[in-house]
Amino acid sequence: WSTLLLDALPYIDDFPEDYESYALSLIDEEMKSMEPRQYLSPSPIASEPRLLKPLSRLEYQRLVARDGQPRPASESFRSRGSGSL
Repeated sequence: WSTLLLDALPYIDDFPEDYESYALSLIDEEMKSMEPRQYLSPSPIASEPRLLKPLSRLEYQRLVARDGQPRPASESFRSRGSGSL
């Protein structure tokens, strides 16, 4: 058996002391040329998701009609008994 000896240190670049402040000044300069995004402004929402399958679309329409509220117990699968699925 041969033994492989790895005797190496990670490669480290020497940077000038003012390198970090120089990099931050470049970032600040670029940020000044960018228009700020309005992350909290309302975005347009599609009236109905396009990728819904027919059964999911029906359930989505029911959810919209209920204004996002949970189904009444009378419509719940659990209230129909175990064999009604």
